[in-house]
Amino acid sequence: QREHFVTAFLPQASLKRIFPVTLSRAKVCPGRLEKMIADGENGCVDICEFFLYETKAQLQLALFGMDDEWMDKTNKKFRD
Repeated sequence: QREHFVTAFLPQASLKRIFPVTLSRAKVCPGRLEKMIADGENGCVDICEFFLYETKAQLQLALFGMDDEWMDKTNKKFRD
């Protein structure tokens, strides 16, 4: 039985396909945050909204394998 759990504790093996998606999202985040600051009133940002969006984006893109267009279209709709 223990053999079934071994891969769960080897991040390189079990998360190998998720890491590139996570890295690409991390590169996009600063630009999104800067745009939100520029568009916000007095440079204010709803950081909870930002984190919820990014969390949902990670889930849809990395774990479910959805594409960016679908994620952009459905991210907020699913959270509302």
